[in-house]
Amino acid sequence: DIRLDKTFSVAEYGQQISNRNPITTDSSISSSPASDSKDLIVDNNFSTGWQGQSGDYITFSLKNNASVDNISIAWKEKSMNTRFQIQASSGGGQFITVYEGNAEASNKFIDYKYDKTSASDLRIVMLK
Repeated sequence: DIRLDKTFSVAEYGQQISNRNPITTDSSISSSPASDSKDLIVDNNFSTGWQGQSGDYITFSLKNNASVDNISIAWKEKSMNTRFQIQASSGGGQFITVYEGNAEASNKFIDYKYDKTSASDLRIVMLK
């Protein structure tokens, strides 16, 4: 299961998001396979979330080709031993992997940092 902050937030490079309040957000979230549970990622309820199997992904559309270098994810306890990738796209449907690692099931937000990139979409892909 994946749980992101109340809203998916993008801040200008070098700026902090105080108290996790969004500076810039976008409302477009899609998943493969298609699922209504994608909307549970930003419902501010830790008991709900999106669940994906190997190969499933969730994609966030970003505004104005945002510069991004990290994402905070809260994994549920049953996410142990889950591998995932964070991928970015600058358009055209081609995604590059900017981070790959293991889920840290903690029921709290974990920051995953990667090299700054401009992206129109950010995707989390479940590997295992």
